[in-house]
Amino acid sequence: MTIMHRIVLLSLALPISNLFAQGLLTPPGAPGATMKTLTQVEPRTPISSLPFTISASGSYYLTGNLTSTNHGVIIEASGVSLDLMGFTLSGDREQMEFGIFLDGATNGLIRNVMVHNGIVRDFGYGLVIWGGNNNRFENLVSSCNAFGGAVLFGADSGQCNANTIQNCTFADNGLNSTNGSAGITLTTLTKGECSGNTIDHCTVGGNGEQGIVFSGNFSGTCNGNRISDCTIGNHATMEIMLSGTEGECSGNTVAGCTIRQGGTGGIYLQDVSGNRIDGNHIVGSSTNSMVGIHCEGSTNNVVVRNSCFGQQYGLVVNTTDMLGPIVSETGILSTTNGAAGLSPWANFVK
Repeated sequence: MTIMHRIVLLSLALPISNLFAQGLLTPPGAPGATMKTLTQVEPRTPISSLPFTISASGSYYLTGNLTSTNHGVIIEASGVSLDLMGFTLSGDREQMEFGIFLDGATNGLIRNVMVHNGIVRDFGYGLVIWGGNNNRFENLVSSCNAFGGAVLFGADSGQCNANTIQNCTFADNGLNSTNGSAGITLTTLTKGECSGNTIDHCTVGGNGEQGIVFSGNFSGTCNGNRISDCTIGNHATMEIMLSGTEGECSGNTVAGCTIRQGGTGGIYLQDVSGNRIDGNHIVGSSTNSMVGIHCEGSTNNVVVRNSCFGQQYGLVVNTTDMLGPIVSETGILSTTNGAAGLSPWANFVK
């Protein structure tokens, strides 16, 4: 008898119950839910009217386009995520009304806040940090605010340090203001500190007086900040201004920016020291474009690898600053410009 015959006979000899021992197949009841709701995955609080004050950490989001006759969203707690969901916050253009307001003056320093993904317009100032460290603004548009697009204050011996503004647009702010309005301002009040902040891959254009301002005011320090890979242009006076006239503004970096100069200065350094201006491209766009890079009353700044075209004066620096060789001739650099043209630190002026 073959093995196959033995298997067949054995199967026929087994009881029917052994062949179907898996039991009943009918489920005991309806199947339970296996999916979690969005609220269970990420508990979030909706914001459906303004002004709205966030006083506890957590995740918040807008439910639609919202309008306010006061502040927009006031954040008085650390550890907050605010998603504008692509919607718009709108104000009524009063000077001391802020679209997004991190109010560190009320409950101490605000830390670890993320605000992203939407539009803030028609307030006095669009985005304001008044005493806060390690916060982040991302993928926002701040436009048509009466006095400025964004302000970071190191106020009254306080701090506004290590904050990041990235992939944001600041346009048409402060057009009706004559009070030194700007797209983005980093500044200090009495002995305050506004240091180690980053402005990266932003577009800043068509604001009132200046594009971006770093200012150490009232014995404060505005040190070690960075502007990188931004597109800036069409401002009445300075596109980028660093000032230490009333305090200290040192160790900052402006690198890799494209500047379409519409006013009197591309990058202006006033009474500052130890800053690095590296690899920027500055193009004059009107007859008022006086100076590409101007260091006035400043010392020990590094100015290298920049290109300045279309200004009356490309580079105006002090003898105490460090300046890469200036190339102003046309032609193939390796043959017509000698050592200056071959230098990796050369500045190009035409």
